[in-house]
Amino acid sequence: MTDLVVLLQAKRQQIIELLAQEEYSTEDFALHWQEFDQLLRQLCEPPQQTPDLQSILADNLQWVSLITEQVTSERSTVAVRMLQLRKGKKAHQSYGDNN
Repeated sequence: MTDLVVLLQAKRQQIIELLAQEEYSTEDFALHWQEFDQLLRQLCEPPQQTPDLQSILADNLQWVSLITEQVTSERSTVAVRMLQLRKGKKAHQSYGDNN
């Protein structure tokens, strides 16, 4: 179980480092996230009846919530920027058509 915990922490660090980049690959993020999910599942199969398992899972749940909030916020920011670009293109095209 200790090896899995170390692997989970390493995978979390990889995800944090990836998200810290200005423009990161969503494919890389998806791959790391799937690997993180697989490690968590391995930790729970077969269920370990240790007091540490509950705290490890609680800690990872809190971390997942934080990362999910961050990614959702980034997605919203990108959506707003895309709408602004579309409006700008429309305005530019409209201006060109009228002049």
